Amino acid sequence: MANLPDWKDKLDTLSSRTETRVIEPVYVTMANDGERFIATANVHVVLNFDPAPGAERRDPIALSDTIPAVFTGTVDKANNVSVKRALFRTEDFDALSKAR
Repeated sequence: MANLPDWKDKLDTLSSRTETRVIEPVYVTMANDGERFIATANVHVVLNFDPAPGAERRDPIALSDTIPAVFTGTVDKANNVSVKRALFRTEDFDALSKAR
């Protein structure tokens, strides 16, 4: 899923090294064809930040957070899941980064 556009564009820009820990489905709806789905989920991440140059603290900083998301994709007859699109709600992070 790391190759999905929103994953790269939104999650990777939140910190210098964003780690995905758990994707927790909240609600999944299957289409009538039994193959396509849409799911809301909570994506639990760790945001890793390098210390600022010249900062007193030299240790990296890691913060855990949860990001709401929507996933769409398909499930084949062998129950293999393929995620086609992921949308992440990162507006709260965007507002914080602009406030700095």
